[in-house]
Amino acid sequence: MFGSAVLEVAIGVIFVFLLVSVLCSAVREGIEAFLKTRAAYLERGIRELLVDRKGQGLARDVYTHPLVAGMYKDEYEAKVHTPRRWPLARGHDLPSYITPRHFALALMDIAARGPIDATPNAPAPTQTLSLAGIKANLSSLPPEVQRVVLTAIDTADGDFNVARTTIETWYDDAMDRVSSWYKRSTQGILFVIGLVFAVAANIDTVTITRFLSHDAAAREAIVARAQAAVADTGYLHRSYEDAKKDLAALQLPIGWATPDSTTLAHRTWPQPSPSERVLGWIITALAVTMGAPFWFDLLNKVTAIRSAVKPDAKKSAPADETPTPQSEPRALVVASRALVVAPSMDDENHVDGCDVAITSATPDDKLPPAEGGVG
Repeated sequence: MFGSAVLEVAIGVIFVFLLVSVLCSAVREGIEAFLKTRAAYLERGIRELLVDRKGQGLARDVYTHPLVAGMYKDEYEAKVHTPRRWPLARGHDLPSYITPRHFALALMDIAARGPIDATPNAPAPTQTLSLAGIKANLSSLPPEVQRVVLTAIDTADGDFNVARTTIETWYDDAMDRVSSWYKRSTQGILFVIGLVFAVAANIDTVTITRFLSHDAAAREAIVARAQAAVADTGYLHRSYEDAKKDLAALQLPIGWATPDSTTLAHRTWPQPSPSERVLGWIITALAVTMGAPFWFDLLNKVTAIRSAVKPDAKKSAPADETPTPQSEPRALVVASRALVVAPSMDDENHVDGCDVAITSATPDDKLPPAEGGVG
């Protein structure tokens, strides 16, 4: 069917993008585990939300509150603070996630009772955690945060849980913005990792596409592997080594030629021009920024389309098939039977039965005597 080869090439390229994305995502997660950049972005987002740019006021009070301080080991340190959102900022041991409920309760407790007094034998606070107590002690908060808390209290109609939910929603909206910061920085890091990986392993999208468009056997092999991959629900969680083996097993023009090369990439396939190779590397790096889940979903859809449009050879009849007797025209069958049964007849033979041929008869003297009669 027209277009099936194009779909197979698309499946092959998407499958390569999926494997490279899995490899680069594994490298990105390794960097994240070391730097804990999520925690740094969360801490900066809370500092901006609470109008504490240097982390020496309300943001520090929230992080040192027992509801939050129990989420990390070390003390809240000022060295976490950075003048801008650095993609590789270090979060040290700070938590990478704080639940909205813990944040809201910690903020409301600080507003009602003040920050935690860490001095030994410090007297316990006597204020109650109530909307009235919070409203009476808001002067310790920044003016912008005061307005938010007052709005939550005034719209709660005396219900503490409603006010808490309003503050949680305010926090959630701010964290959505922090998530967009982290996503953009992650895409930038993935582009750099993808470009380094594409150059180091010579993963040139232009050459791969050209090769698959001319090699039907390679297309069939990579489509079979892609179909097996989409059937595996845990494929996105493959390790770095497994994804690397899968990429090498595709036998595509990937890698740099060496004197003892025996792979398909180093055979007689023509080498691309420098501009084509650079373009292919950039396309590969841009594809990595989309993420492995994107390419896995797209691969699933394209393989489903390909399965729907691929012709079924069993349903196609051979061109030189001999017609069966049932396929003969009805008029031809009737005419041939008429030539065998009735040699000739005139126009009135059918009236008196003269057209019936007599093959045998009983003589009169051999008939039995008649019985009865007509009275």
